[in-house]
Amino acid sequence: MGTVLRTFFLVLIWAQIMVMQTNYDSDETATRRLHNGLELAVHDATLQIIPAELTEGKIVFDQDVAEQVLMQTFKENLLLDSTLQPENESFFNNQIKIVYLEYIDHSTRPTGYPFNYYNADYNLLEIVNGPSIVAIVETNSPRHFLGDPPILRQAVVYEYKGPL
Repeated sequence: MGTVLRTFFLVLIWAQIMVMQTNYDSDETATRRLHNGLELAVHDATLQIIPAELTEGKIVFDQDVAEQVLMQTFKENLLLDSTLQPENESFFNNQIKIVYLEYIDHSTRPTGYPFNYYNADYNLLEIVNGPSIVAIVETNSPRHFLGDPPILRQAVVYEYKGPL
């Protein structure tokens, strides 16, 4: 009887460890996919500059077009609908929110690169070497088993480097 009880408890402990590991893997995969999808989207958004300003040696983002491109790329890479709700094939289960989006270019900061960028609301500290777009997204991690899903938050700062 003692062997049966020990075996039962070992199987129970093993099952709990497997549940924890599966949830951990899900959190890790979701974090990586969220970051990669956001980085691709912000990269595409930084390409949306105003050509007339570029001829004068300034990088100024066309913010309306940049935001549209960012949203489109983000939705395509993470399989989201127009409200950033995951589609059936998406890895995510919960809505993804773009909680912060900032354009740092020659219209908002004409001189002074590089500089220390700090966002106190999201505790983001970055050395910015040139015109940049800062984006922060968050969602709840998808979980396969019970447990409170952690909030995943990813920040990306994509910048133009070099003398401008």
